Amino acid sequence: MQISIRSGAAMLAIAVVAFAGGALAHGDAGKSITRLTVADLKWNAVPNTPLMEAPAWSNASGAYCRFNKFPKGTKIPLHHHTADVSAVVIAGQFGSTEVGATTKLLGPGTYQQIPGGLPHTTECGAGADCVIFACGPAAFDLVEESPTKK
Repeated sequence: MQISIRSGAAMLAIAVVAFAGGALAHGDAGKSITRLTVADLKWNAVPNTPLMEAPAWSNASGAYCRFNKFPKGTKIPLHHHTADVSAVVIAGQFGSTEVGATTKLLGPGTYQQIPGGLPHTTECGAGADCVIFACGPAAFDLVEESPTKK
């Protein structure tokens, strides 16, 4: 996977400011600016999936912001999340689709918000690995859905 330094750094800066800026302020004591470059990311395998993740921020309540990497061509079957998930596409063509809707993959710089409890599929296009910056107000989960029989 290749992310240009200029576009990768700009997208990271936009994503971090957009999602984590307010969440990091906890009083004057110990305040500091958090900066992450693509080279700073520490990728960890997500158990039982082909995905990788690199944490950016979290708190004791489970709220989080993190980077996720999806190998090109990844398709996550019908599922939902208990809490809302907001995401910005950093690299690749990525998207989530509601039941019955046409799949629309989004490129770098685009945003999607998935309401908690909404069944959907998620996909990374076949052309390149996808990297997204995702945040949620509670711990992340992925609850498998059974397709409706017709």
